[in-house]
Amino acid sequence: SLYWVFLCGAIIASSNSGMAQTNLTWIGLSGSDWSDQNNWEPAMVPTAVDTVNLNSGSITIPSNATFAVMNFNGGVIGGAFTLNGTLNWSEGAFGAALTITSNGVLNISGEQQKSFSTNSFIENAGTVVWNNGWLRADQVGLAFHNLPGGLFEMRSNAFYFYSENSPVFLNEGTVRKSAGDFTDFALAFTNSGTVDVQTGQITFITGIASTGLFTGAGTAALRGQVSGILNGNNFVYRSDFLQGAFTLNGTLNWSEGAFGA
Repeated sequence: SLYWVFLCGAIIASSNSGMAQTNLTWIGLSGSDWSDQNNWEPAMVPTAVDTVNLNSGSITIPSNATFAVMNFNGGVIGGAFTLNGTLNWSEGAFGAALTITSNGVLNISGEQQKSFSTNSFIENAGTVVWNNGWLRADQVGLAFHNLPGGLFEMRSNAFYFYSENSPVFLNEGTVRKSAGDFTDFALAFTNSGTVDVQTGQITFITGIASTGLFTGAGTAALRGQVSGILNGNNFVYRSDFLQGAFTLNGTLNWSEGAFGA
């Protein structure tokens, strides 16, 4: 009868909503395999409703890994996986290929320097919030791809630098500075989206290639090689040497330095 249909549906819904949520910690007793329950305490493989804590050791995260929240507090992570929930990164080395969906959130916090290894890569369609701590990129070529609809937000005084391989940050979404006095980008920066400097200053140390838009009450400081079209009224040039070939569609305030563009 119709009554039994409704009753069964209610029981199923109640059962799904009541799925147990477990807090698991990586102990790595059997190696680096995410899917081996002996590597977790308690001994079970994480599910989509669980919180996982990675405090030390090495772990390889597979493409089918699921979790609600990951707290990355130390160690090294590798593999290739998709983030549909929340990843809180406070310490440790990132060696994975990460895809962040529109529902995914990566929070970067803690004063310790965070490092991306040569094999790592981030593609973001969701939200990345960089609260504090310097970032070191050692990737070859494209290191970070901020997709259309993706947000990369900076909330502190910090430095995104590299030690080798000249990695690239590609923005097709929104890069925003919402707090702090400065953020320095040493990575080559390519922009076809929006750079929203709400406060303070973003300095593009090695240069920028842009066809996108620059907005906000803060400033975008230019150095090095510049190309494309600079759309915005908040550009400044104060030091070193500026070179390349670009079109200015807005305002550039030049107070110091040699102009070779």
